[in-house]
Amino acid sequence: MSVQYEYPMKTLHFLIIGLVVIFSGISFSNVYAPCIEGLGINCNGYPPPALTQINTDKLSYEISDKPVITVIGVPNTSAQLEIDDPSSNFIFTHDINLSSNGTAIYILDISSYKPGVYSATATSSISKITTSFSIGIISSGGIPVEVFTDKNSYIPGDNVTILGTCHHPNTLIQLSLTDPNGISVKSVQTFSNKTGYFSSSNFTIPTNAINGTWQVHATSGIAHATLNFLVISQNLRQNPSVQSVPVMEENMTLSRHPAHVFSMQDSPLKQFKSGIAANNIKCDNGLSLVIKAEDNSPACVKPDTAQKLTEGGWALTRLTINGLKEIYGVGEKIDFMIDFQGLLHYCDYPHVLVLDSNQNIVWKSQDVNSMCVSAPFSPLPYVNQNFDLNSGYGGPIMINKAGNYTVKVSLYSSSVEKGFIVK
Repeated sequence: MSVQYEYPMKTLHFLIIGLVVIFSGISFSNVYAPCIEGLGINCNGYPPPALTQINTDKLSYEISDKPVITVIGVPNTSAQLEIDDPSSNFIFTHDINLSSNGTAIYILDISSYKPGVYSATATSSISKITTSFSIGIISSGGIPVEVFTDKNSYIPGDNVTILGTCHHPNTLIQLSLTDPNGISVKSVQTFSNKTGYFSSSNFTIPTNAINGTWQVHATSGIAHATLNFLVISQNLRQNPSVQSVPVMEENMTLSRHPAHVFSMQDSPLKQFKSGIAANNIKCDNGLSLVIKAEDNSPACVKPDTAQKLTEGGWALTRLTINGLKEIYGVGEKIDFMIDFQGLLHYCDYPHVLVLDSNQNIVWKSQDVNSMCVSAPFSPLPYVNQNFDLNSGYGGPIMINKAGNYTVKVSLYSSSVEKGFIVK
């Protein structure tokens, strides 16, 4: 007598059917790691941005106005709209959903807002876009306006970064670009920051631009400033005979660019967007690289402009400790780099102290005149300098007692500290 057991086979059969049903009911969607595009960050189209634009219907508003904020992106995208005040403090948020045509419109009530510059940010799971607008901002009246550009000559297609100061915070500035015939190519509004400085990267030399002297105009109330620069086609730029004798108008004002030469570098912004680190941006001869404090983006400016931008807080001043580990063994060599970005004031060098948990000095760097100059200079140069603890400063450090320690570094008016453990 033979017995056939069919139940295990039936069980397996039902199990397979059940798995098919389960997996067929699961909806799979693309999951992306966030990649927020910005200056120096190129996501190469991956993931595709869910949000592409955020705009306000005006740049500057009165308290009685109702700003209209428009967000554009992939249809039916869910996002969050956030408003931050002039001190970057969050004050308002609202959930928004893009319609079937890929837009969402929000009307903002600003009746209780104080004068200043605000930011509006739209965020989805894979996108973040921001714009700024002002409330109750006025022109500077009779306060002088100064304007500069990142280079003193351009070729068609170049981006033009405009920098300037009106010596007054939160002030509305009208910027415009005109060709050699006096025809306005583009005009935009911007506003100064808390230190009175302003900047804009919204200008590009047209690809069909004519050669000659172009102008940037900055206007605030009755205050007005004009800056001249050259636009030279690529084939003229590459002709040495043309480079040696540039054609300029006799009455051309070169007060901001006394050494008027042809640019042989891509603009700082173009280099930055191509993936070059801000500290490695190349500037034309006679121009200094500065780093914008707000977003770490680069600009190439005249040395006197670099000093003004740094003293006004627009350009970055930074002292950092790099390469210091969190934990060392007793007697292990301790080494690190000191990096400084900012104005070189006078004969000085980084001063390094190591303190124990009771604030007792257990190590002190040697005195070195590595940044000494023979005589005072003006304008003060903007530098990006690295210091190796082993290069004349008495390093490396060795500590023979376990405990918690702190490294303190000071240079000029900047100081930084960082902790580590010896065990």
